[in-house]
Amino acid sequence: MSGKVKRTDKTNKSQSTKTKQSTNHKSYRYIYIGSVIIISVAVIIGIFLTTCDSTNNYCIGSGPEKLGEKSKSKKPQEAVTSSFLGSLPLSKAEKLDFSIKKKLFAAADKAEHDKTIEDAVAAFESILRKYPSSARAQYGLASCIDRQAELQLSNQLLERSIEEYYKVGMSEQVFVGLRITSLERLADRASFRGFKQKARDAYIMLSDIQPDIAKWRNLLGIQYLMSGQDAQAKEVFKGVLLKWKDNGRALCHLGFLSYSENKFIEAVEMIRRGIELDEYCHEGRFFTRLGDSLLKLDKRAEAYKYYQQGANEGLLLSAWQRSLYNAPNLRASPWWEPKQTGHYDYIEKLEKSWRTILSEAEAILDEERGIFEPEDEGLTDTGDWKQYTLYQQGRKNAKACEKTPRTCQIIDTMADATSCKRGQIKFSVMHPGTHVSPHCGPTNCRLRMHLGLIIPENVRIRVGNETRSWEEGKVIIFDDSFEHEVWQESKSIRIILIVDIWHPDLNQQQKRSLSPI
Repeated sequence: MSGKVKRTDKTNKSQSTKTKQSTNHKSYRYIYIGSVIIISVAVIIGIFLTTCDSTNNYCIGSGPEKLGEKSKSKKPQEAVTSSFLGSLPLSKAEKLDFSIKKKLFAAADKAEHDKTIEDAVAAFESILRKYPSSARAQYGLASCIDRQAELQLSNQLLERSIEEYYKVGMSEQVFVGLRITSLERLADRASFRGFKQKARDAYIMLSDIQPDIAKWRNLLGIQYLMSGQDAQAKEVFKGVLLKWKDNGRALCHLGFLSYSENKFIEAVEMIRRGIELDEYCHEGRFFTRLGDSLLKLDKRAEAYKYYQQGANEGLLLSAWQRSLYNAPNLRASPWWEPKQTGHYDYIEKLEKSWRTILSEAEAILDEERGIFEPEDEGLTDTGDWKQYTLYQQGRKNAKACEKTPRTCQIIDTMADATSCKRGQIKFSVMHPGTHVSPHCGPTNCRLRMHLGLIIPENVRIRVGNETRSWEEGKVIIFDDSFEHEVWQESKSIRIILIVDIWHPDLNQQQKRSLSPI
């Protein structure tokens, strides 16, 4: 993953705001969010001097303070006892950090404010030059660089912080409590940066250190999912369930994978059980996948019960509108009229030019087989549905446009179509006997226009609870975040041009900042 901007949509708790985000195979561009990490002297000193070794209950420092909290009555330095707790055996690294505790405190003090974060980095670097085996100085340096990366929106600094966390987390000489803290942060930052292998390594190590904690194995499985390694993810989640049969997170993820394998009965059983067991599974993606599995099994009433439950919990916009990547406060209607879009001029251009567009569509249809790619989202129950993509995520497919220059020339005048990072522009060819299952698009941030090119009899589309058909040379507009379904029951092919445009209620800043889908 590269770049400097990462955007994700906030989740909401009511039907009038956004849905929860899902974790999936999507690739996001990079930005630090201000709330990602807050480094203060309290946190750093807490890590240095009150984190316990889980193997021998050893802590540097004493008193009732929780991790990361300052004593209300004493300064951090005063809270540190002059002797160790009991006579527990200490490693050389632990003895070293205790012997230089004043230097560590002084460096941590500088990390309390953003204005002095550079001084904190310099202080920790100075300690490490003299005491290169100081684990707490290494962790302090990693944390401060992490904070610098946030403030400066710097990938280079982020990558350096990842390397510093790696040194602490992967060293067997560091006491267990600090290793766990470092490895967890390493995994988070590495995943954020797109370094999936490093994140997986961290979770594998955490699983080895704490084999009786399911959390690390589940997070490892999720990392495999995010990398598109479904087989490896499946094995990890199966392993979790062998040890913890009622682990809701593993059940939900394994059910999610079962759906992709068309094992709908297994998917229903696992996701439903996961939702019952674990609040974690109360996410929009799991309710939609559970409902979708039930639809595949022709259990429509039960499917809508779960869709409605998801909507009631604020996880879905509604039982009908089940997109997961949403912006708040956008008008929601299954079908739209041309003037409502704010782009009546686009529609006029398409309808006036439809014969030109049709001629280019027919020309590419006549070429060798393979130029149209099959729809690859598993949405068809029967039949054959292919597409020829001209624009994807706001990027022009120059090679494709070479074969359809006049169509692309027309589209190039439509800025809210060509810049729509959450949409596509493509020819869609559907053969007789095709049925597209009920489904929802991923986002409420776009509207979808269909220009009819070749429209035989007995083809129709349902959006929400209203069914319509196409007409040659005419545009229909709908919001594909609502459930829709298509039937092609004619004796010849149906061809349309699909043009996605930004939702008219989005402002320019939103259009610029929303992540591609």
